[in-house]
Amino acid sequence: MNSNTTSKELLLYGLNIKTLPESIDNMKSLKILYLNDNYLLNSLPESISKLTSLRELNVANNQLEFLPESVGELIWLETLDLRNNHLTTLPEPLLDMDLLQEITIEGNKFNSNGERVLLQLQKNGVRGYWKQFH
Repeated sequence: MNSNTTSKELLLYGLNIKTLPESIDNMKSLKILYLNDNYLLNSLPESISKLTSLRELNVANNQLEFLPESVGELIWLETLDLRNNHLTTLPEPLLDMDLLQEITIEGNKFNSNGERVLLQLQKNGVRGYWKQFH
Protein backbone atom coordinates (compact mmCIF):
# COMPACT_ATOMS: atom_id res chain seq x y z
CA MET A 1 0.00 0.00 0.00
CA ASN A 2 1.17 3.46 -0.79
CA SER A 3 2.35 5.16 2.39
CA ASN A 4 1.69 8.61 0.93
CA THR A 5 -2.00 8.05 0.47
CA THR A 6 -4.46 10.50 1.98
CA SER A 7 -7.55 8.49 1.11
CA LYS A 8 -10.51 8.87 3.42
CA GLU A 9 -12.21 5.62 2.35
CA LEU A 10 -10.89 2.18 1.53
CA LEU A 11 -13.50 -0.21 0.16
CA LEU A 12 -12.14 -3.75 -0.06
CA TYR A 13 -15.38 -5.70 0.15
CA GLY A 14 -16.13 -8.88 -1.78
CA LEU A 15 -12.53 -9.47 -2.88
CA ASN A 16 -11.82 -12.74 -1.02
CA ILE A 17 -8.98 -11.14 0.93
CA LYS A 18 -7.37 -13.53 3.42
CA THR A 19 -5.24 -11.07 5.39
CA LEU A 20 -4.45 -7.39 5.48
CA PRO A 21 -0.88 -6.24 5.11
CA GLU A 22 0.72 -4.65 8.17
CA SER A 23 1.33 -1.62 5.95
CA ILE A 24 -2.34 -0.70 6.35
CA ASP A 25 -1.10 1.46 9.21
CA ASN A 26 0.32 3.91 6.65
CA MET A 27 -3.18 5.14 5.84
CA LYS A 28 -3.45 7.49 8.80
CA SER A 29 -6.18 9.71 7.31
CA LEU A 30 -8.52 6.79 6.60
CA LYS A 31 -12.01 7.36 8.04
CA ILE A 32 -13.96 4.46 6.51
CA LEU A 33 -12.68 0.91 6.03
CA TYR A 34 -14.96 -1.71 4.47
CA LEU A 35 -13.59 -5.24 4.56
CA ASN A 36 -16.97 -6.97 4.53
CA ASP A 37 -17.99 -9.93 2.41
CA ASN A 38 -14.50 -11.32 1.93
CA TYR A 39 -15.46 -14.61 3.64
CA LEU A 40 -11.79 -15.57 3.86
CA LEU A 41 -10.47 -12.77 6.08
CA ASN A 42 -9.57 -14.48 9.35
CA SER A 43 -7.69 -11.80 11.27
CA LEU A 44 -6.96 -8.11 11.54
CA PRO A 45 -3.40 -6.98 12.16
CA GLU A 46 -2.50 -5.33 15.47
CA SER A 47 -1.43 -2.37 13.36
CA ILE A 48 -5.11 -1.58 12.73
CA SER A 49 -4.71 0.69 15.76
CA LYS A 50 -2.55 3.03 13.67
CA LEU A 51 -5.64 4.09 11.72
CA THR A 52 -6.15 6.88 14.20
CA SER A 53 -8.78 8.73 12.14
CA LEU A 54 -11.01 5.70 11.51
CA ARG A 55 -14.72 6.36 12.16
CA GLU A 56 -16.32 3.29 10.57
CA LEU A 57 -15.06 -0.29 10.34
CA ASN A 58 -17.06 -2.99 8.59
CA VAL A 59 -15.73 -6.55 8.80
CA ALA A 60 -19.07 -8.35 8.39
CA ASN A 61 -19.26 -11.72 6.63
CA ASN A 62 -15.72 -12.92 7.19
CA GLN A 63 -14.01 -15.63 9.25
CA LEU A 64 -12.78 -13.52 12.17
CA GLU A 65 -12.34 -15.53 15.36
CA PHE A 66 -11.16 -12.60 17.46
CA LEU A 67 -10.51 -8.88 17.33
CA PRO A 68 -7.09 -7.64 18.35
CA GLU A 69 -6.94 -5.72 21.62
CA SER A 70 -5.55 -2.81 19.62
CA VAL A 71 -9.02 -2.16 18.15
CA GLY A 72 -9.68 -0.34 21.41
CA GLU A 73 -7.12 2.27 20.38
CA LEU A 74 -9.36 3.45 17.55
CA ILE A 75 -10.59 6.30 19.71
CA TRP A 76 -12.59 8.01 16.94
CA LEU A 77 -14.45 4.85 15.89
CA GLU A 78 -18.22 5.38 15.86
CA THR A 79 -19.54 2.34 13.97
CA LEU A 80 -18.32 -1.27 14.13
CA ASP A 81 -19.97 -4.00 12.05
CA LEU A 82 -18.99 -7.52 13.14
CA ARG A 83 -21.91 -9.51 11.70
CA ASN A 84 -21.49 -13.12 10.63
CA ASN A 85 -18.01 -13.99 11.79
CA HIS A 86 -16.78 -16.61 14.28
CA LEU A 87 -16.33 -14.30 17.24
CA THR A 88 -16.81 -15.71 20.72
CA THR A 89 -15.48 -12.79 22.74
CA LEU A 90 -14.69 -9.11 22.38
CA PRO A 91 -11.67 -7.18 23.63
CA GLU A 92 -12.16 -5.30 26.90
CA PRO A 93 -10.72 -2.05 25.45
CA LEU A 94 -13.96 -1.65 23.45
CA LEU A 95 -15.48 -0.49 26.73
CA ASP A 96 -13.17 2.54 26.77
CA MET A 97 -14.19 3.76 23.31
CA ASP A 98 -16.19 6.84 24.24
CA LEU A 99 -17.30 7.69 20.70
CA LEU A 100 -18.50 4.20 19.74
CA GLN A 101 -22.18 4.62 18.92
CA GLU A 102 -23.18 1.44 17.13
CA ILE A 103 -22.01 -2.16 17.00
CA THR A 104 -23.65 -4.86 14.89
CA ILE A 105 -23.01 -8.39 16.11
CA GLU A 106 -25.59 -10.89 14.87
CA GLY A 107 -24.30 -14.17 13.48
CA ASN A 108 -21.60 -14.68 16.15
CA LYS A 109 -21.66 -17.05 19.13
CA PHE A 110 -20.35 -15.12 22.11
CA ASN A 111 -19.21 -16.84 25.27
CA SER A 112 -19.96 -15.40 28.71
CA ASN A 113 -17.07 -12.93 28.49
CA GLY A 114 -18.25 -11.70 25.09
CA GLU A 115 -21.79 -11.34 26.42
CA ARG A 116 -20.50 -9.40 29.42
CA VAL A 117 -18.67 -6.92 27.19
CA LEU A 118 -21.76 -6.53 24.99
CA LEU A 119 -24.02 -5.91 27.97
CA GLN A 120 -21.63 -3.28 29.29
CA LEU A 121 -21.53 -1.60 25.87
CA GLN A 122 -25.32 -1.50 25.95
CA LYS A 123 -25.24 0.11 29.41
CA ASN A 124 -22.77 2.64 28.02
CA GLY A 125 -25.38 3.65 25.44
CA VAL A 126 -23.93 1.91 22.40
CA ARG A 127 -26.69 0.97 19.92
CA GLY A 128 -26.71 -2.44 18.38
CA TYR A 129 -28.35 -5.80 18.03
CA TRP A 130 -28.87 -7.00 21.59
CA LYS A 131 -31.94 -9.25 21.36
CA GLN A 132 -30.05 -12.46 22.05
CA PHE A 133 -28.72 -11.05 25.33
CA HIS A 134 -31.99 -10.10 27.06
